[in-house]
Amino acid sequence: MADTITVTETNYTISVTPPSGNTVTITEPASQTVTISSTQGLGGSTTDDLAEGSTNLYHTTSRASAAAPVQSLTMPTGYTVTDSSGALTVSVSNAGSVRTGIGFDAAARAAVSVTGTGISYNSSTGVISSLMTSTATSTKGIANTNVLECNANVADDDFLRIDGTQVEGRSASEVLSDIGAAAAAHTHADAYTGQIEAAADKTYTLDPGAVSARTITGFYIKSASGTCTATLKVGTNVVKAASVSNSSGDQSSLANTSVSVNDVITLVVSSNSSAVDVIFSVEYTA
Repeated sequence: MADTITVTETNYTISVTPPSGNTVTITEPASQTVTISSTQGLGGSTTDDLAEGSTNLYHTTSRASAAAPVQSLTMPTGYTVTDSSGALTVSVSNAGSVRTGIGFDAAARAAVSVTGTGISYNSSTGVISSLMTSTATSTKGIANTNVLECNANVADDDFLRIDGTQVEGRSASEVLSDIGAAAAAHTHADAYTGQIEAAADKTYTLDPGAVSARTITGFYIKSASGTCTATLKVGTNVVKAASVSNSSGDQSSLANTSVSVNDVITLVVSSNSSAVDVIFSVEYTA
């Protein structure tokens, strides 16, 4: 007797029954669902998930949100936070009152003030008013932590002096009076000095042009040996014609001691008689 194979198709199911009686059933699977999602989770990573069949096998934004819900997020005034299926969105609800960074809104020309809820902008007059209020409530005086206050006498270029509990201005002449001093021109003493090893009958220039007015106050000249005449001049004016020897020195009876700016000061040697190592000093104040 020949083998018999029975094939039965019922509801997308094929059954094959060989003579042995063991039935093999081939079932077409139900509809398959494949979900490809690119979701930005709360952790900040992007996940591509494939799900097949069971709905418990794949990631969703709502599941991530439910697993780690946002309990509380406090933002400064002017900001709004929304939670949409776990995605947090921060937006500015009042762009005129909230700014980022330190840039000021050009239209409002406002200034920043810090409050308990964040940073906001006030009008310039409002800020000035706040500062004035703060200063007004401060203690004025000269004690530690006090705010110094000027009286009406303070002017540009003044020196400052404490007058009771205020600061007052003092001019330069008033300061001199305050400290018991008087204005005077600054003077200093200096000298032209030098040595002529072997004197010759010639003109030696000590200053080709004085840089400031000065007054000659002393004249000293002598030689190691030999003699000569040394005439000190300011321009063409003779200050002193000195007889130089190894015993000469300080000269007296000086004339024409006033030196103007750019005046030339010279020492004219004449009647030289083997004068050597002639040293000199012309002292002055300027």
